[in-house]
Amino acid sequence: METMNEFCIEWVRGDSLATITAPMGTALYNRCMKLCQEYDECQQIDELVFHIPVKYVKVSHPRVVSEENRQKQAERLRRLKYTPEAGTAEKWDDGSMIARSGDETI
Repeated sequence: METMNEFCIEWVRGDSLATITAPMGTALYNRCMKLCQEYDECQQIDELVFHIPVKYVKVSHPRVVSEENRQKQAERLRRLKYTPEAGTAEKWDDGSMIARSGDETI
């Protein structure tokens, strides 16, 4: 079988369903498969073709994160560990605490 590299999302104005074509193994294909398993209004029509409600279709730009913020987030994830003795906060290796409801260091 030849590899398909084509993605397609289409719908007609006023129609409630969009047709999505996505190659197997892609994030869009996996997302459509999951929607079809969870919701009755989503249907897998063919091996690579899905009917999804138009209200489920969202197109957005990728999130832009500076290298400094990316490094801070990576460090936060590495150090973030819940310790029961810390109560409602999480204690980091350097002794600082982070509030569980927010992102500010205590």
